[in-house]
Amino acid sequence: MRKIWRVFKYEFMSVVSRRSFILGLILVPLLPTIIIGLVSLLKPKDSPDLVKTIVKEVSTTKPYGVVDESGLINDYPNWAMGQLIPFEDESSARQETQAGNLDGFYVVSADYLETGDVLLVKPEVSMVAEMAYNATFEELIRYNLVNGNDELYAKLVNHVKVTTEYLDIEQADTRDQKDPSTFMVPFFISFFFYMLVIINSSLMLDSVTKEKENRTMEILLSSAEPVDIFGGKILARGLASLLQTVVWLATILLLAKLSNLTLHLPFKLEIPTAVFTWGIPYFLLGFLLYGSLMAGLGAMVPNTREGGQFSLIMNMPLILAYLALSEFVTNPNSAVTLFLSLFPLTSTIVMPTRLVIGAVPIWQLIVALLLLVLAVWLVVRGAANLFSSQNLLSGQKFNLKTFFSTLLFGKKSQKA
Repeated sequence: MRKIWRVFKYEFMSVVSRRSFILGLILVPLLPTIIIGLVSLLKPKDSPDLVKTIVKEVSTTKPYGVVDESGLINDYPNWAMGQLIPFEDESSARQETQAGNLDGFYVVSADYLETGDVLLVKPEVSMVAEMAYNATFEELIRYNLVNGNDELYAKLVNHVKVTTEYLDIEQADTRDQKDPSTFMVPFFISFFFYMLVIINSSLMLDSVTKEKENRTMEILLSSAEPVDIFGGKILARGLASLLQTVVWLATILLLAKLSNLTLHLPFKLEIPTAVFTWGIPYFLLGFLLYGSLMAGLGAMVPNTREGGQFSLIMNMPLILAYLALSEFVTNPNSAVTLFLSLFPLTSTIVMPTRLVIGAVPIWQLIVALLLLVLAVWLVVRGAANLFSSQNLLSGQKFNLKTFFSTLLFGKKSQKA
């Protein structure tokens, strides 16, 4: 235990004292905080938010003209008057537009009923106003398709209202599908945990292979057993990664609150506290799992370059889980999502993402965590078998079959 502590102390201090670690720990959360703070300071107190700006732009626009060459539009209801003005021909509508009396005009083609073609002529770009007037124009078309019958038109525009009742309230997807943050936040959290696990486990591989190449490993082996070196390294890297994760997660929570207060976004950024309470143990276990795999890989590969090539195989479950992100964001309770949430090699990023999407049954959280603990125990035990003096000091070519047989079955399979 004393030797593990010595290796742990040496490894931890070498990690946290590096300039790259310190800069990453401080600058990554500091820069976006400063940017949001500057936006808040430089922004006038009476500055309107995005929604008010859009409303103002729409309310100050001039009407649009309508040139109907199809003979379809015969009635202009009260809600369209003042916004859409009929014209006999295109030339008169063009003159009014050039004179600044109109913001543009629609030309309904003579064969509209067959083709549905409508031309919009306008002098400049105004996307918000165009969207609003396009909607009004489309309603005018629908109104005239029912020959101006108010009763039929009311039935046409009053869409079917579907009310959803969930059999299992705990797993109900009650998200607002029109809110952009409904999909933005899960994608961000998934990417965040994905990068944390990938980067920190890859640093474990880099540490072992470089110490083999510069012969630092020989010095360590002269004063400690291979298993002690492995234990000290994985614990030190795990603690450093945990420190980094806690700081960054706290910053994300702070930035979400600052964004809602200062940027006046048309949607609210909300991250459930469950992401932090459950996300930290999932990340830590995920790092121990993938960090142990990378440490074992580093013990067997002859150099850093070859280790980087085979690390893709180790990270493949995480990569596949990230590629399937749209599946568990849009279908958080599907069979595929449930499998990825419970499977130890993918649960470390899938489960925190599901917690952003909505409530996850407590039994799934506990079962996934227990399976992850079991997987960590098996992989750590197998990786310790790979940390032998023979592997650490030899420059033999890496053998994938030997790697997995030793990882799963121990030293005896290595001789085969």
